Amino acid sequence: MEGYYFISRKDHNSPMHFISFPGNYFIATICQNVDVTFGKDQISIHASSTENIVADFYHKKVNPVKITYARAFNEITIYFKPLGVLHFLEDLEDIELLCTTKIIPFPQYLDQMSKVLHMEAHSDKIQALETYWLSLLKSKNLGMVESILKDIELGLKITDIADRQGISRQYLHKLFFKYTGRSPSQYRKIDRFKKMVLQYKKNQNLSHLAYDHLYYDQAHFNKHFKALTHAQPGQFFRNATIMDSLLWMYGH
Repeated sequence: MEGYYFISRKDHNSPMHFISFPGNYFIATICQNVDVTFGKDQISIHASSTENIVADFYHKKVNPVKITYARAFNEITIYFKPLGVLHFLEDLEDIELLCTTKIIPFPQYLDQMSKVLHMEAHSDKIQALETYWLSLLKSKNLGMVESILKDIELGLKITDIADRQGISRQYLHKLFFKYTGRSPSQYRKIDRFKKMVLQYKKNQNLSHLAYDHLYYDQAHFNKHFKALTHAQPGQFFRNATIMDSLLWMYGH
């Protein structure tokens, strides 16, 4: 698990929205007493007429998504590093259940998350949430896939990575997609984007960013950037909230 955060219905009563950008993390959200509507690259959250717990999971997002709240609701958002969520699942196939069906392979998930959401003390929420996930933690041997992922993040050529592992390029693509839900090229684009954005916190020269991350020229940099953010680099950096793991652009 990379991290998590809580939102409380007491935080504010006015509408808000933000844009969430593509990442290679697996995201789990749990909300209390809401109706959630999904549109093309949009998610809207409104108050429900009945009490409920709504759980959703995301790990294949390739476009920016606008998320709109009618007001603040009790919510938990948890994000896992690439491959991280696999250490909490019995079988690899369970990851597809999380994103294609309403079946949740985590034992007593809704009941346990509901208990956390009903707690008032922040420290109690933290302890209960971490205790639950630690109870599900499993030792998994993901050595080859972890090695491939590290080499992709280092920028090695796919053919060279396959040769190092003694497998074909085609099998590498199949294996990587099975474990991450992305092709190696998709994963690399998003990983490079994240590293570039985090580097901007230290060096705010866009030309230097493009050069450091091996873009052919500024036009290539702008095209790649806009494909992932639907915004020009200057506009994005003026409005984005940059954290180590998640990227947001807030609106009003």
